[in-house]
Amino acid sequence: MEDSLLQRNDSTPGASQAYEVVYPTGQHNRVHHSYIWLNSLVAFLSVGAVTLATNAGSLVPFLLDWGGSGSNIALGILLLLLVGVLVYGLIVGISLLAYKNLSFVFEEREFSLYSGIITKRRVHVPYARVQSVNHRQSLVQRIAGVCTVEIDTAGGANNKAVRIPYVTLGSGEAIRRDLFVRKASSAVGAAVQVQQAATSGAWQAPVPPPMVQAGSSASAEMQGNVLDTNAGSMVADFRGVYGDEAAGMEPVSFERALSNKELLFASVSHSGIEATVIATLLMMAVGVAPLVVFAPKWGWVGLAVVPFAVLFTLVVVAFSVGMVALSFGGFAVRRRGSRIEVERGILQRDFSGMDIDRIQSVVVKQSFVRRCMGYCEVSLGRVSAGSGSENSNQAKLNTGGLVVHPFLRLDQVDSLLDGLLPEYTDRPVAADFKSLPDVALRRGMVRRCIWRNSAFWATLTVAAAQIVANVLAADRGVSRGYEGLGTVNLLCVVLYGVAAVSTVLIAVGTVWWKRGSGFAMNARYLAVCNDGLTTETSYFPRQKVQDVFTRTNPFQRMARTTTINALTAAGVGGSYTTLWDVTEEDGEAWLEWLKPKPQASVSPVGS
Repeated sequence: MEDSLLQRNDSTPGASQAYEVVYPTGQHNRVHHSYIWLNSLVAFLSVGAVTLATNAGSLVPFLLDWGGSGSNIALGILLLLLVGVLVYGLIVGISLLAYKNLSFVFEEREFSLYSGIITKRRVHVPYARVQSVNHRQSLVQRIAGVCTVEIDTAGGANNKAVRIPYVTLGSGEAIRRDLFVRKASSAVGAAVQVQQAATSGAWQAPVPPPMVQAGSSASAEMQGNVLDTNAGSMVADFRGVYGDEAAGMEPVSFERALSNKELLFASVSHSGIEATVIATLLMMAVGVAPLVVFAPKWGWVGLAVVPFAVLFTLVVVAFSVGMVALSFGGFAVRRRGSRIEVERGILQRDFSGMDIDRIQSVVVKQSFVRRCMGYCEVSLGRVSAGSGSENSNQAKLNTGGLVVHPFLRLDQVDSLLDGLLPEYTDRPVAADFKSLPDVALRRGMVRRCIWRNSAFWATLTVAAAQIVANVLAADRGVSRGYEGLGTVNLLCVVLYGVAAVSTVLIAVGTVWWKRGSGFAMNARYLAVCNDGLTTETSYFPRQKVQDVFTRTNPFQRMARTTTINALTAAGVGGSYTTLWDVTEEDGEAWLEWLKPKPQASVSPVGS
């Protein structure tokens, strides 16, 4: 049943298409049979690896001491293998019982997932609450051609996504399509069953915007990169052992991939790699310098460690770059009907989709390195549901958001958004932004370089401790207990240098923050830019803003400035966007913006 339900009612190319639902209403459907043996194999290998790692120290002496002969050792290994077979058989048996008790049902008004051997569980998902249906593939699942389907609901980040494990790719696409067919029928209040409505053409796929020829001026980006040929597609090329026919979907109106250059620099400029390099340099400075200066006879050891540390750093960086490149290999973002879809990954494949109505914000972000290069990351804020899975190695550059391009030139952001989100074409532009007053620079320097500078306060603490140590040494003399005082002093000097450099960088970032930060508003959108060493510009549809408010402290009231805040539903418990030290007049305009204006004609962007 699970592998044979792929149907499509095609009409004239380019026109709207009516789709037949695949799964009959009220019928229990099982996942793919690979759940039994493949899930068992993964669980067995995981348990075996953990068991061997935690008991290796006692297992080897036991084998060596047991009788002391080779035959006994062989017998012991044979016994372990027998235990492993029995454990695997037990896991398979449990998986078989779980498989027989795992099913999903498309009912008239909701989707239900049944699971549990002893404790039975039934999860209900009303069609109206379905927000997105995503696919996840581990490496093992990818080879087998199965995936895990995750259904996100409107419950937000505190709500776990409903997970349907081990379905074939074609069936996963059919599940996604059926859910949105039934959701659309529920939205229009269809009185007949969804299957009859879909078969008779009562539900039509949304007509997409005109096809955007994005490759006309950026053919390299549209052709993809060297990894794309091996990546395959979640919905086309690489379908694995149990891969089946792709289900029919709405036509694509816009699509963009990563060029070789974008993939390379997206990997090299990833924030985790920057942190690795900085941490290694700090460890070298703190660990090697005292040996060279205060222990000359051991100084050669410190100097000899340097090339090994550099080599280790290069290996770690190369490995990190490779993993990030693999995670973004085969990247493609597309507009399909009223949805945004992103798929990526060579070893582990992800397919994520989001309705336009679910977008909470559009975020353009630059790290320090990417700012220097003139590139950015573009993501869409969304209400994130937890998946309940352990997958966190996706190198997601914006947690809680959907990254629609990880490395894009700033002058190409508008063309990308115009193709993906033509509904957002009237968003504020740079000329609309209100800048910060001159007093914001002075306040920013005090706030960032002193009050909120942890390096500054750490330096004061270390300096105070060093003074106390020197005073005690002067009172008691440099006894045996204070032979290492010189080394401590050098370490303090290193820390002072690090604090000084970080404070200078913070000061530079503050100047950039004052010059580039600001906000803008129009009838349909709100935009906030926080500039600095890193830059983030966010665009919010008016309907997605939950609240706007201002906040002032006594020092701000003396300077006649205020802090503006906006709250949206994106993220855990809501996402706050803040901009410090705008003028009081601009703060009043900020509050006035959200007040209802019946006389204004505002076109909805989604709810």
